[in-house]
Amino acid sequence: MELRVWALDATSWKRTRNNAELERLYGEWLAIEAQRTADAAETKSESDSQRETTGPSPVPDDGHPATFEAFVAARSESTPEQPGLDALSSYASTRGVLDAAAERIWIQNGLRFALVPIEELAALRDALGVPGPLERTWWGATTTWSHMAKGVPFSSHRIDTDAGPLILGPGRLALIGRAWPAPGTSDPVLRLEFCPQFIRADDASKSFRARLTSRLETDQGPPSDLDAGPVFERLLLRGSIPLGSALIITAGRDAEKPQQIGPLLTGSNIGQSTLSTVGPDGQVRPVALVVVPVLPEWFSLSGD
Repeated sequence: MELRVWALDATSWKRTRNNAELERLYGEWLAIEAQRTADAAETKSESDSQRETTGPSPVPDDGHPATFEAFVAARSESTPEQPGLDALSSYASTRGVLDAAAERIWIQNGLRFALVPIEELAALRDALGVPGPLERTWWGATTTWSHMAKGVPFSSHRIDTDAGPLILGPGRLALIGRAWPAPGTSDPVLRLEFCPQFIRADDASKSFRARLTSRLETDQGPPSDLDAGPVFERLLLRGSIPLGSALIITAGRDAEKPQQIGPLLTGSNIGQSTLSTVGPDGQVRPVALVVVPVLPEWFSLSGD
């Protein structure tokens, strides 16, 4: 199995959802700007023929927005709220792939799924405007729990869940999982389990040395990341990715915020806190996690 991380930002989002609509509005805005420039030049020419001027005539204040963004806002148009959601909507059906009840809970906690044919991944990535270089990790097949993704570290933070707000101390949210090939009804599938996890800041700083020492002393194989921190067991999700398809996990839109009680803390849902990274500009941006199965063409139960 291969894991890919796609960085999503406002630029890629603007180019996806309302692409045709924004192009139409941009054309209108350019036409209006050209007409205003022509009107200003004509006014200046008339003024020059009547009296001397000390400079270019000012453009009349007709209430026209000075920037395209302001023009879009004035037209009551809006750019998409979050990268990736609408572009992936045609791939949103995961029937028969993910546990339906668990998937509903994940959606309520700010995560979305898309099942995309592998041959369409490159075109989808280009449509989303995902910048390079791409992050790829060979994960292999294992029943040992390992980290698939880690969110941006935070200090005291409020996580808005479907069961109410959860106040967490310094640390970060992560996604742990495990995957292995298995026979399906016709073709092989990738069995996969994943679950959100909270990694405390102090645990993250000491876990690597402790786990490495433990592995050297016991020689019991790779350690499990399940011990890195408490997991959200209610959000355990199981699935079977079919041959030739990839599963994309993204952060969803904000859920309705609960009424604020007590000190004001920055908040986000589980999806936003788990699937995030810091970009080259130092700003936190969402990411999409792409799970690409690498499966044998067939299984033999006889061992041949």
